[in-house]
Amino acid sequence: MRFLLSLFLLLSFPGDTPWKLTLEVKGKNFIDMAPDQFGNILVIEGDNLLKLDEKGKVQATFSNPSLGSPTEINALDALNPLLFYREANVLITLDNRLNESVRTNFLEEGFYDVTLVCPSDEERVWLYDQAQDKLFRYNLIQGKIEGRSLNITQLSGSENKPIQLVSTFEHTYVNVPEVGILSFTATGAFEKVIPFKEVAYFDVDRHTLYLLKNNGIERFEMKTKAIEKLILSDVPGGIERIKIRGERLYTQGEKRLGVYQH
Repeated sequence: MRFLLSLFLLLSFPGDTPWKLTLEVKGKNFIDMAPDQFGNILVIEGDNLLKLDEKGKVQATFSNPSLGSPTEINALDALNPLLFYREANVLITLDNRLNESVRTNFLEEGFYDVTLVCPSDEERVWLYDQAQDKLFRYNLIQGKIEGRSLNITQLSGSENKPIQLVSTFEHTYVNVPEVGILSFTATGAFEKVIPFKEVAYFDVDRHTLYLLKNNGIERFEMKTKAIEKLILSDVPGGIERIKIRGERLYTQGEKRLGVYQH
């Protein structure tokens, strides 16, 4: 009860100053986006992947019509961004000019229904195979499994559908809206459930979670349990993705990208 009261007070009286809009990019069909450590933004628009500089100008493009539309992009490693085609069950590793360097067909590797992928470290990724209902740490170069979790349904205690997978060097997080955010160690051992349900999207910055809920953004400090609502100088509505990189907050909707500075 004391935790719930503190939670209510923190949400009711946010002490943060507004995040100011510094860049706005408009499009037609944005699906996913990923900023890199150099300030560039990789964004999926329809069947195409675009690389934008800090001013929003297109620097490079990539598409592969034979694989359909890409569904996820991750630029944790700016020199080797990962582009995932969910329907084709294929992951493409690109170089910093968006040329294809490595292609991984998960079906050929024994994963029949991969729905989520994120980088782990070096040439490794974490993936969620819906058919097996498990997380796998997979080495793309050596083609072997180097870690796995227990069954996600058993861990969460109910039937569920994970919608997002995020990894840091120390932890891996799975967003299960019906249950919360499941936390795992770097080797795939289950740690705990962070009890935030119905989260549309989230990102992690060290020990802080940024949560997109009901088109609002909240910041949760995992060590202190403090929660704070973020105030944006311009709130367009329709936010579907958020990413945090240092002092910059990136938002993405179907027709708009926004970059905010704190």
